Amino acid sequence: MPHCLLSQYIVKAENGFDHSKAFTLQDFPEPIVITEKNRRVLQQNCIECHGDFVHELVAGSTTDKDAVSCVHGHRAVGH
Repeated sequence: MPHCLLSQYIVKAENGFDHSKAFTLQDFPEPIVITEKNRRVLQQNCIECHGDFVHELVAGSTTDKDAVSCVHGHRAVGH
């Protein structure tokens, strides 16, 4: 979740709605895939919290597509 309290509630509300809809209608992909928006939130949080640790991994990235994806290193972690 984002660190800003307002952003946290917005993301939680959006994700809660999306999850409720997906599981009610059973229209989610298997395996479940992170959305682009949640991938950006995760990436930003990773860099904010672990910036000293991951600096070498993301240093030199010129675009988001260039950057090492933090979710890649944690793909086996459940949500």
